[in-house]
Amino acid sequence: MSFDRSIELFDGYYRVQDCANVAFGRDVAIEARKKLVQANRLLRMVRTINESISKFACPLGTISRGDDPAVDAYIENHLAEKDEAEMWTEAFYYFAFRARCILRDLPHLGDFECVGIRDVRNHLLEHPTGRGSGVIIPSFGFGGPSGPVVKALRYSGQEQIHSDAGLFPNAKEMYERLEMKLRPLQQ
Repeated sequence: MSFDRSIELFDGYYRVQDCANVAFGRDVAIEARKKLVQANRLLRMVRTINESISKFACPLGTISRGDDPAVDAYIENHLAEKDEAEMWTEAFYYFAFRARCILRDLPHLGDFECVGIRDVRNHLLEHPTGRGSGVIIPSFGFGGPSGPVVKALRYSGQEQIHSDAGLFPNAKEMYERLEMKLRPLQQ
């Protein structure tokens, strides 16, 4: 799972638009490509961490500090990886959302949308205290097949408010929709 094919298709779209459309926003398109490349790199980094975390012998909740120096080192390593995964995940959402916004300003892509990325960025990261969200609990899930989940734990009654499907399904939604929009524009 990556944006590699989406980036290739975007390059083809760029060439076609650059030749055919005098008003084509080259600088805007170049920034969109840059954000797609950055999001792709972050996605790979998070996937590597998530795979590492998924291989842990036991969940963190089943061990405790102070019993064994090896266990203490194990916990510290996992907490550091969790912090790194959370930072790269949030960065991914900001880069992917910026790419989404820029793409919508380009010819033939004005209706491009990726709801998962839009909603996680808008309602869980950027404006969680807004009327449309209210999900402010500082929680982060990681290690599962869907990848990192922003605001994984919720207060009672908030379980369905802008729930995050996970980084991997959200990234997949974005690159599949982008490829669907770009494929017909290659001629």
